[in-house]
Amino acid sequence: MPEQSVIQPDSSMQWVGLKLHSREATIEEALIWMADGGQSVSLNFGEDTDQLECSWITWAGDRFTGVRATMRDAMIEAVNKAFLAYAEANPEGA
Repeated sequence: MPEQSVIQPDSSMQWVGLKLHSREATIEEALIWMADGGQSVSLNFGEDTDQLECSWITWAGDRFTGVRATMRDAMIEAVNKAFLAYAEANPEGA
């Protein structure tokens, strides 16, 4: 990642979601982080949804998909879904 990136390899899902939302992080930076922090990430236009879809498979093997009108919003939705799932599974934060 570029040195000026606000997203670092050890950045949390919550941090990445916030930085994407605030536009402090670029789409490229977030995609690189998602690729490095998971098994797979894809960004495409869904013919049946007529929207952009971001599908992220984390290292745990869980798939989180965001479907929105913009790339950034689809990515934010996927990251937020992952964050919510992991927070619910581990409410103590450990």
